[in-house]
Amino acid sequence: MKFDYDTNIFSITAFFLDCLPEKEQKTLLEQRMTVLQEYLAGIQKQHTEEWEKQVNPYHVANLQRMTDIVLAEISGTERLFKATTK
Repeated sequence: MKFDYDTNIFSITAFFLDCLPEKEQKTLLEQRMTVLQEYLAGIQKQHTEEWEKQVNPYHVANLQRMTDIVLAEISGTERLFKATTK
């Protein structure tokens, strides 16, 4: 269980969630959410006004892009979790 900015691996896994028992689906998605929240917290720790002043604007833009990707993954994981509870 890890997060990769190439989200294709998890996207493929998500298509096959219904092959697992409901309890395993929920556990997998809960673990996924934990990993994503930890990544987001790590990114947010790094992103400070002081840091922005010290680095190239491309670094700032890339960190913001990484945040966008993690937030999209969190949103998508929440949707998958809701789908397992129907």
